[in-house]
Amino acid sequence: VPPILIALGLSMALYAGASYMERRQVQDRLEYDGAAMAKRVQDRLITHQAILSSVAHFAEANPGFSYDQFTHFTQVSLRDHPDIFALSYNDAVSREALPAYEARITRSSPLGPFRVVERSASRQMVPVAPRPDYVAVRYIVPLRGNVPAVGFDIQSEPLRRDAIARGRASGKPAVTAPIQLVQESAV
Repeated sequence: VPPILIALGLSMALYAGASYMERRQVQDRLEYDGAAMAKRVQDRLITHQAILSSVAHFAEANPGFSYDQFTHFTQVSLRDHPDIFALSYNDAVSREALPAYEARITRSSPLGPFRVVERSASRQMVPVAPRPDYVAVRYIVPLRGNVPAVGFDIQSEPLRRDAIARGRASGKPAVTAPIQLVQESAV
């Protein structure tokens, strides 16, 4: 009986040791893979931030830029970064300046008359309700598949409005919770 108990004890110790080693290997691999994935995500976010910063600098240097100029400027970023599906330029507009803004953008719009719109409760695009200010999508590239977003007041939706407020307060990009894009609901 004692040799059998000793052999059983050794077997249990070997099993426990092997089990611990296997768990440790899995844990180490998971940590390594997680760190590598976090690094890739961080690198992509830095790249996206650099692209957004370049668009902001472009707009600062060329405040009256046309849709063709915006398309030309952004096409390389869209081509080289297939994980970016579209780039838009959104203007902050006060209620008082809205009529003049719509008239000015209409003159340069590739789509004809430009109106700032929001989604109604039934998810239809309607003229914006009176508010102190708006953040309207002036241009979006590529235009194909994204036309419904042109003129949309992104500040009209609570999740986007919150991200805008956080971004303005921090001076840094802010993300939203998952949202349905205007152009997705049109498909």
